[in-house]
Amino acid sequence: MDPKTLWQEYLGLSSVDQQLVLDFIAFLHSRESADSGSQRPTGTGSESEFFGMWQDREDLGDTREWLRSMRKREWTSSLG
Repeated sequence: MDPKTLWQEYLGLSSVDQQLVLDFIAFLHSRESADSGSQRPTGTGSESEFFGMWQDREDLGDTREWLRSMRKREWTSSLG
């Protein structure tokens, strides 16, 4: 989309939606600034101090199966 068309589209929005566009642009700029100032973590999650924090929870059992059944239960109930 060329700048002129973009500007016309922006002007056609309600003032609330125009503010949303401005807020989103500000968000993108702040995210870009934050990303350039710090490096993203590299390596594996096992380097985190939180890795394995639920390893002793017997109520979860097989965490993959627990998560699978939870998703199935939630997604099925929201579709029904």
